[in-house]
Amino acid sequence: AGLSAGVSSEGAQRVHPSGRRVGQAHNHMTQRVYSRAAMKILTPIRTGRLVIREFREDDWGPFHALISDPSLVERREELSAEDAARKRIQEVVSAQESPSRCSYELAICMAESGEFIGEADLGFMPGGNEAEIGIVLSRTVRGAGLGTETCRALIDLAWGTFGIRRVVGYCDRVNAPSRRMMEKAGMHLEDERKVYDERQQRWRDACIYAFERG
Repeated sequence: AGLSAGVSSEGAQRVHPSGRRVGQAHNHMTQRVYSRAAMKILTPIRTGRLVIREFREDDWGPFHALISDPSLVERREELSAEDAARKRIQEVVSAQESPSRCSYELAICMAESGEFIGEADLGFMPGGNEAEIGIVLSRTVRGAGLGTETCRALIDLAWGTFGIRRVVGYCDRVNAPSRRMMEKAGMHLEDERKVYDERQQRWRDACIYAFERG
């Protein structure tokens, strides 16, 4: 149902387009990463079947439908209201022009039709040597390998644009589709441990996957 980064480990804190907090606060990140990340992706990322682009304000409707889907393994109840989803996308769009931008919240669309089918996130961790990814796909396209395609694109974005060699992803231990997606994208299971979900205020059993270039 989607790769989740809606957890925190070792006091981490970061925000997804969905409002999830993950990873450690970014205000300790190096200036080098800030200067390289504080740019808008003017040319969408194209894969075999997808276009991965910056969010637009008119994406709020399909975004709301995506995150309100009861089939999601890790739902975000705080964005179930239309007003909350619209506000969140407005915040994401505004952050695209921020000089201190340190994460990319992107819309996943089908290349042929332009249909919005999901969200992808790439966020830089403290120190500038690691990035964390998050992916959520619509139920209408699950099982077709599009999650793996997106995951590979984010890994390539981390290295090709920002020079980040190490990429990590979190998911619930029971979230088998997300685990398969990361494994097919070349990520390996690095650890299994309990992590604290600040949004849900509870501990969860999570898997941590990683990809690292030599």
